[in-house]
Amino acid sequence: MTVKKLTAALLAVFTVVLCLPFAAAAETGGNISWEVEDKTLVISPMTDAAAIPDYKQGDAPWYSLRNSVESITVNDGITRIGDYAFYGFSKVRTLNYKGAFYNKAVFGSSVTSIGNGTFENCTSLMDVTLPDTVKTVGSSAFRDCTALTSVCLPQKLYNIDGTAGEIPDYLFSGCTKLKKVVFTGREGQQNINLPSNITRIGKGAFAKCSSLVSSTSKRFDMPNTVKQIDDFAFDGCSGLEFMQVTLSLEYISPSTFKGCTGFGRFIIYNDGWGEYYTSNNDYYTIYNKSETKLVRFLPATSLTQFKMTEKVETIEDYAFESSVNLETVTLGAGVKSIGSYAFANSAKIKGIFIPKGVTEIKEGAFDNCPSLGAIYYGGSEDDWKSIAINSDNAGLNGKTVYYNSAGIPEKETPNAPSAPELESKTDTTVTLKAVDGCEYRMDGGEWQKSNVFTGLDEDTEYSFYQRIAETEASYASESSKKLTITTDKKQLPDGETLININGQWQYFKDGKQNFDYCGLVSFYGTWYYVENGVLNWDYTGLTNFYGTWYYVEGGVLNWGYTGLTNYYGTWYYVDGGILNWGYTGLTNFYGTWYYVDGGILNWGYTGLTNFYGTWYYVDGGVLNWGYTGLTNYYGTWYYVENGELNWSYTGLTNYYGTWYYVENGVLNWGYTGYTNYYGTWYYVEGGVLR
Repeated sequence: MTVKKLTAALLAVFTVVLCLPFAAAAETGGNISWEVEDKTLVISPMTDAAAIPDYKQGDAPWYSLRNSVESITVNDGITRIGDYAFYGFSKVRTLNYKGAFYNKAVFGSSVTSIGNGTFENCTSLMDVTLPDTVKTVGSSAFRDCTALTSVCLPQKLYNIDGTAGEIPDYLFSGCTKLKKVVFTGREGQQNINLPSNITRIGKGAFAKCSSLVSSTSKRFDMPNTVKQIDDFAFDGCSGLEFMQVTLSLEYISPSTFKGCTGFGRFIIYNDGWGEYYTSNNDYYTIYNKSETKLVRFLPATSLTQFKMTEKVETIEDYAFESSVNLETVTLGAGVKSIGSYAFANSAKIKGIFIPKGVTEIKEGAFDNCPSLGAIYYGGSEDDWKSIAINSDNAGLNGKTVYYNSAGIPEKETPNAPSAPELESKTDTTVTLKAVDGCEYRMDGGEWQKSNVFTGLDEDTEYSFYQRIAETEASYASESSKKLTITTDKKQLPDGETLININGQWQYFKDGKQNFDYCGLVSFYGTWYYVENGVLNWDYTGLTNFYGTWYYVEGGVLNWGYTGLTNYYGTWYYVDGGILNWGYTGLTNFYGTWYYVDGGILNWGYTGLTNFYGTWYYVDGGVLNWGYTGLTNYYGTWYYVENGELNWSYTGLTNYYGTWYYVENGVLNWGYTGYTNYYGTWYYVEGGVLR
């Protein structure tokens, strides 16, 4: 048994027992003890009332036991289970407030609050029953509990401040198997029943709950207290078919029902006309009360055609998103704005009428509408070009726009053609046999007029389809059956080459990939630097290739470079892209002249060097333009003036306090006699002024 005690006065240092690591965390007043025995984590209060502190993800002191603990017991006296207390406990299967058995979390009736993310990512948790003593539950408390199927909530839940309750943000997000949510006293019910005081369904509260209400009733009834349903609350709830709300509902986020592909009936109790919203008695559309905004067209309705009333001015975000059966939509004459992702993922929409009054089409409005073939527009071509069409609207590209249209004409839909036939293929290209009047698609991509598909991966299977394209007289046909084609395997050339794989140029030799290779490789007349089998675009410096050192800049051998480069702390002289070991002399590097000796910058050299017929004075490897005086070069003293040997100078010069006689730039040790220096005659003996 391992035992560990945590108090508000205890610092973040714990003893390791039985080689189990523990991390300390403390909260004022959070006096608790915990122990592990027989794979059960037991947490108890050390005072009459105590709270499990709040933690960050993975910071709870028992977090290291998440994959070994199979049961959790929270004893009476614990009033609150803090944030992320049991985050990631992967083997706990049930959560109940009484009784105990294997693979179960049990907590006493004193618990009144559960924090944020408390049971998040408990991937084996299947069943949850909370006692009526629990008044508040934090956001994400059961997020990503992917095995969770059933939840029983208290009769009433409250916000943290004690006001009317809510289903918190992301409470059940990612619970893909969740089918049943009821409150105590309604355990036997099959449809969804929420606590009676709930006023808000939080952001993403049931997002990705794809099994939700996929039971017999497939119905979700809102409590009559609910006034607000927030962003993406039911995003991806493909099992949702029927929802009934009350007249008091004040706000539905446009994204609430994104991806609810089974949702086909929405009732505002009892006559379809609420205080803020209306379903206009048709039960498949949701409008604001004045019907100037179309909030949602339910995706699973059986309608194939929809004609909008002229009252509508705005099509809200996601309004027609994921429509299952809808083929044509006629927007009302009053529409001015089409919201973000309004028609996204609507696979069967073939034609749409857009009135002249539309001024804006927001981002992604027609994203992934593969069947959309034509747009009928009430204005001129110039009017169309004046519409503000935002990003991610590739679904409009290449579509035929019929200008000055009065609406969508009555048209026939031809039968689907046969599957396409292969004309030719390579490792990167597939060409289908062209058929008059047809257009083509690969996998789930956009339809295209061209029968040629390029940029494919080698030795990869693709599916191709064709259909009869839409014309003024007929709609596009249904898609043909698929033709499956595998591209050829790339035939690698002999010798060395580079091949682009997922955006990375990799080195091959004689058809085999070599991740050990470092060096240069010629590719289409240019030499590239390869490091560990991959072209390194970031490398600038020298590399040795068959005994010669070359200068690489940005991964490419730079034949045009002449100058210095640093390689492992030494500066080398490069001439025409090649390190020139034979060069001795000066080179200019960023405005300074340096002395190179045998291809290497010689910081230790001080003396003369000849550069294009002129002798210059170098001091510590750098040409010193400021020096005037004598310097010894191979036993002879020369006169330097402003960094250059002055062959024309004859006269005296001072060198470290002694005046010497220079003749034609050279100190003349053999001269004895008089010399004139700035109007005064001086006596020189043996080259030195006496």
